[in-house]
Amino acid sequence: MTDEQLEARQILQKYRHEKKNLRHINEKIQTLRSRINSSTSAPREVQVMGTTTDKSELICIMVDLSKLYEAEKLSNQSFMFNIENNLASMPNSLSRRILRNYYLYNHRFEQIALCESLCYRSVLRFHQKALSEYYVNFIKR
Repeated sequence: MTDEQLEARQILQKYRHEKKNLRHINEKIQTLRSRINSSTSAPREVQVMGTTTDKSELICIMVDLSKLYEAEKLSNQSFMFNIENNLASMPNSLSRRILRNYYLYNHRFEQIALCESLCYRSVLRFHQKALSEYYVNFIKR
């Protein structure tokens, strides 16, 4: 892999990492919310992983996580928007689909190969070519 391809891959992997981080925080919030709402124990206490926790404490944790989620979302919003727009405007449709499926939608290369009716090795080759195109069109300029 060339330096240009590596640089493009690092940028796209950063998008993937940030999206995964946001999804993880959101899942934690949803888990806390469901535990608070579905509690059948004492009105102010909730059983969490074998220990009893005060509901107000869980609500505070959930609020803190919600604030963290919003802050992370705001700080990454323009970066993620630019990546999505760059991929949407790639001239080669196969390159666009491969990069979007892999980096935005977290599909594995095997899944992409099936969807595109290509062999696995071809998808890997087209992925490298797509990274080069991404670099030329959006990083180098």
